[in-house]
Amino acid sequence: MSVHRHIVLSQDLLGASKRLFSLTEPMTTIPRAPVKPTDKALERKQRIVLIVAHGRSGSTFLASIFNQHPRVFYVFEPLHGIQRTKPEDYDKIAMNLLHHIFKCDFSAGNSTRDIGSFFRFYSRALSSPPFCNFRQGDPRWRRKDCLTVTQENIEHSCKKQHDTIVYKLLLERIPGQSIEKLFETCELAGIECKIIYLLRDIRPVVMSSQRVAFFKEVNRREKSSMRQFVHSRCQMTEANLRLVRNLPVSLRSRVRLVRYEDLAVAPLTVLQSLFEYAGLEVLGNIKQWIVNITQPSAKDLRAEKRNPVSVIRNSLEILNKWRRLIDSCSVNVIERYCRDVMKSMGYIATEGSVEMLKNLTIPLFAENYPAAKY
Repeated sequence: MSVHRHIVLSQDLLGASKRLFSLTEPMTTIPRAPVKPTDKALERKQRIVLIVAHGRSGSTFLASIFNQHPRVFYVFEPLHGIQRTKPEDYDKIAMNLLHHIFKCDFSAGNSTRDIGSFFRFYSRALSSPPFCNFRQGDPRWRRKDCLTVTQENIEHSCKKQHDTIVYKLLLERIPGQSIEKLFETCELAGIECKIIYLLRDIRPVVMSSQRVAFFKEVNRREKSSMRQFVHSRCQMTEANLRLVRNLPVSLRSRVRLVRYEDLAVAPLTVLQSLFEYAGLEVLGNIKQWIVNITQPSAKDLRAEKRNPVSVIRNSLEILNKWRRLIDSCSVNVIERYCRDVMKSMGYIATEGSVEMLKNLTIPLFAENYPAAKY
């Protein structure tokens, strides 16, 4: 489907799509008194916000900020449960699942079971009353006291208790690895979704991905596995940035590009902008929560050190930590394959300079970047 025109489904495509869709660890949260949405709040039109990113790009951190808001129903990577599906069936099953859950319908496949078991306690909504006796952060809260997630109670929470639904999606798991598929699914579901496309400097992404075994190097000298991984990720990013750049005006307002680096440097400023985009008010306790997790104590850092999806980090330190650890040969490989993407997003290449790479006083991302004007 071309992005040079409005996404309008033909009758044939709509018919085919209808047939397609007929197929059938705890996060630190803010202790606060239970929030009961008012009748006025429940009358608000539901909003769908999709946080899209490559793995190891900081999407868990960004999503956790939204998760703190009492109006938000958040689900952590709903496509995780179907990743072992046969490749030839994956796109059909994934789009069917998204089509249903975007409407707070958790009847497709094993969606209720999967969401209720995979990182369920990373969701404030799914680890608070009525699912649990108390809210996380309350000293009386215990995981074993929480009810099993059922289709009935998850749909009630999604439809009746919250008016902003947030899903975190890894780009690699989206059908076709394309944001365009999300627009198609939202259109079929009759929902106006907003997408936050989070990007991060590919150099630390690659280093972090290798550390958590997203790929395993088989030839340390040739770095063949890294080359393949880098090439695929940057091709994917370039294709999606091109799509965003060519969207019609009516759809362009429904995608917001965000760099992880800007979020790390000025989290409260980015928070204000993104909450306004999503139609959420910025609450004082959320601001304080952000300060606490981006400027943590040494004790908190030690406690979270081994958690691969922890959001408790010294955000400014993380920005440059990779530069001390990565080898210059890997940087050269990444910069060669990803030059165009890096330039579009304002990431500065070292051009083989070890001094530039290791000198942390030299920034490797520009304040302004071309893709911000797409």
